[in-house]
Amino acid sequence: MTAIACTPAKFVSPELTNTLVACIKQITETEAPVGSGTVAQRLAEACGIESATPQMSKRVTDYLSRVSKLPITTQTIKGRKSVIFWKTKEDSQNITTTYRRPQDIQPEDIAIQEAACAACKCAKDQYGMPEENLAKETAGELGFDNVSTVSPAYDLGIQAIQYAIDKGHLKKDSEGQIKPVQGV
Repeated sequence: MTAIACTPAKFVSPELTNTLVACIKQITETEAPVGSGTVAQRLAEACGIESATPQMSKRVTDYLSRVSKLPITTQTIKGRKSVIFWKTKEDSQNITTTYRRPQDIQPEDIAIQEAACAACKCAKDQYGMPEENLAKETAGELGFDNVSTVSPAYDLGIQAIQYAIDKGHLKKDSEGQIKPVQGV
């Protein structure tokens, strides 16, 4: 991505909107699905700023996500709102076919659809398990270690399981085990 001559104050001013939107489109083309926190950090780095300030992140989440005209979804993990940028609207409506183990990323910046792919893999590998265990395994599969039931990564796992159930990829059996749906 091209370097941007910018300060945190200039980042949140209207004069850079078109430049920032162009950069968001580049980031999305390379990394989608990608969360607004990650986008804000990539933009900060392009500006020569070590880390995105809360105001920079808020601008990406609240304003630039709308004016970019890219397909977006919103999600909240443990009270933390994130906007997920997608290449196409169709991509945003299904469980992804792959998932990544990103480093230095917050759970709210991983699309539920991508986490659901990891949940389905874990359920298939174990041929079912209780929801709490599957949520922890899913978080672990996404690169989060030592996950407790009060962590954002656990909440991501729970939401991913529910998404996969809603989409017909997982089901809860009569004994409370979450299992993969055959043929999906």
